[in-house]
This record gives sequence, structure tokens and C-alpha cells, in this order.
Amino acid sequence: MDWFTRLFMYIVIGAILTITYNLIRGSIRVSKNRKIIACMDSLNNEEDFFKKIDEYIASEKSQEFKMKGLILKIYGCIQNNRLEEAGKCLNDLDFIPLIYRDRFQMKINISANEDSFFYYCFLSCIHLYGLGQIEMISLFKSILDDYQVHLKYQLFYELFDATVDYYKKQFDHGQEVFEKIYIGKFNRKRYAKPMRPLYLDLCECFLARIALDENRIEDFETKYKANLLKFNQSSMGEMVIKDLGISSLLK
Repeated sequence: MDWFTRLFMYIVIGAILTITYNLIRGSIRVSKNRKIIACMDSLNNEEDFFKKIDEYIASEKSQEFKMKGLILKIYGCIQNNRLEEAGKCLNDLDFIPLIYRDRFQMKINISANEDSFFYYCFLSCIHLYGLGQIEMISLFKSILDDYQVHLKYQLFYELFDATVDYYKKQFDHGQEVFEKIYIGKFNRKRYAKPMRPLYLDLCECFLARIALDENRIEDFETKYKANLLKFNQSSMGEMVIKDLGISSLLK
């Protein structure tokens, strides 16, 4: 066998091994995601949810999926007004396994876990706003800011900053960022494509809330109300709209 044939054979074997590894890794992720989804499906049953999520976190060996489970538990705690327990869970959070695929921090993996960041930055904190827990939102923000060097190019991180500006009624209340993202100006920020519609829906909700705060009722009625009515038909949209104090204006 000449050197060229041998080299070609090694390349083919390497490609096969790589494909096989990726297929196995993909199937493992699918299995782990199914377990997470099973926990999510029980969110409306407090006792069942916490039993399932605690068992999941305790049994999961992957730090990446353990952190995904922990973020979901934090969200469940907030939904059930178990804020002290949520605070304790925050102490165990480590976002690095959700950001990088390897322990050497060479392979970015954020897009595969952007759903977890969405729960942390938006669903949890919007509900905290509805509960009047601004100090706890600040805690969420300060924890994530420790990872700013890793997240500064992510769209959700910029949007999270804007939502916090709104909650605290500081600067322009996040309006410039909301408007920019709403019209599709992402300034090369990275995001998982399936998350784009959700970010646009969130921006619309906050812009509608700002319009109401500024007594721009006509803008609310003509620019935002129709789409908010559609978003309100989903359980997520209903929760967000309620926590932002818009629900009564959609009836």
C-alpha cells in the first residue's frame, strides 16, 4: 500500500470516527433534553415538579445538564413564590458549562443552551418584576455579569441589560435596545435562530409597556396591541404580559 492510499484511508477512518462520535453525542443530548422536558411538563404541579427536578439534578453527571436543571428549578421556585429556595440555588450556579463545550473553554456552546439563558434572564426575572422583587433581579444580573467577558457578543445579554434598565427605571428604560432589536438591527450579536421570534415578542411587550408608561395610548393601540393579543394566546405570552401589567388592556 503506497503512502497516498494509506493517508487517504486514515482520513476516511478519522471522518467515520468523528461522525460516529457526533451521532452518539447527539443521541445522548436528545435523551437528556427529554428528561428536562419531562420536568418542564410538570411545572403546573408544584409537588411533582420539585420531586422530578431534584431527582434529575441529583442524578445528572453532566455539569452542563445539571446547570440546565438548576436554572429550571430556579424558575420553578420563582413561579411558586419559593424565593428563599431560589436564592440558595443561585449560589450553586456555574454558567461556564453552558457556555463552553469543553473544559479548556475553546468551543463555544451557547446556542445549544440559549433556552436556559432565556429562562434565567427573561422568564424568571419578568416574573420577579411582577412580584416586585427588584433587588432579586439585581442579584440575577450581578451573577450573570461575572461572565460578561464570555457573553458580551450575545444578543440575549444585551437584551437582558435593557430589561433590567426598564425594571429599575434607569437611563432610557431600555427603549433604544428594544427598538433596535425589534426592527432587526442586531449589530452582529449572536443568537440561536429559533430564539429570534421570542426576542422580538419580548421587545414588543416592553415597548408596549413603555408606551403605556408614557401615556402614548394611541401608539399602544395601533402599533402593539394586535400582536400582543396573539402572543397572549400562548402560556408564556400570557405570563409575560400579565407580569408587565398589560393584561387588563387587552380585554
